[in-house]
Amino acid sequence: MTNILNGWTDFWNKVGNFFANYGQELYNFWIAPKEGTPYIITLTFALVYLVLGYFLIKLINKGIRKLFKLGKKKFVNEKTIKNFVANFINVCLNIFLVLSFLSILGVSLTGVATIFSSAILAVGLSLQDVIGNFASGLIILTTKPFITGDYVNINNECEGEVTDVKFLATYLLTYDKQVVVVPNKTITNSIITNYSTYHLRRVVISVGVDYSCDIDKVKEVMISLTKDDPRISKDFKPSVVLSSFGEYSLNFALRFYVDTNNYWDTLFEYNEKIIKSFQKENINIPYQRINIGHIGKEIVEIKK
Repeated sequence: MTNILNGWTDFWNKVGNFFANYGQELYNFWIAPKEGTPYIITLTFALVYLVLGYFLIKLINKGIRKLFKLGKKKFVNEKTIKNFVANFINVCLNIFLVLSFLSILGVSLTGVATIFSSAILAVGLSLQDVIGNFASGLIILTTKPFITGDYVNINNECEGEVTDVKFLATYLLTYDKQVVVVPNKTITNSIITNYSTYHLRRVVISVGVDYSCDIDKVKEVMISLTKDDPRISKDFKPSVVLSSFGEYSLNFALRFYVDTNNYWDTLFEYNEKIIKSFQKENINIPYQRINIGHIGKEIVEIKK
């Protein structure tokens, strides 16, 4: 019995000594080291440095963006490149802040560099698209197929106003206020239609009329709609042409030029004007109809 009690006493003494020694080591490390600065002071300084550095970077970034907008002589004239440069500087400053924070804590930067090298080798193949998008972003900024504020069409798949070009993607704001994110690599490999490069844009409104309609009357009604409209360019005379022969209709096209900013409003307005004018002048717009008649005892469908 005595041996058992002694064994338990010895066990609890060892447990107590372990925690006492561990606590003493923590105390010596954080509070009262035999040599050097207590680590709690180093940690406090590092945290203060991190917080101050964070706000300093925000202040620097704000100053850079403000600097790009002030004065007659600007380092960069286009908003697209301004945002790209500002974002790039912001990322670099944040990386520098984290590395210097780790250095203050005593972390070996050689080891960090080794980790980064290994990580780059490990994920290099998986980041091909990311690197490609970044390189494509630089190509977009240097070749300038468009700038911020331009209205563009990408490969006849999406179109909108360019709001920003970032590291990996370009942001478009569509006419119905939807944001479309297009990878930069996709843009450089696509056909780009920039509607803002030239200040005018042609409006083409196609409409079909019945074969029995008077062609001259149709052209006269459509062209009369464009008279005295100040939005229509006087450099290019509006015209109405018989563009094609449809299965059920003669297809006419009204064509004129307006300022790029007035394109959509003008297009929708003239669509409405044309249909109202045709209804007023009794010009029929054909559509497919099915007439059902009796021939003997059978029901026959006659399509028109």
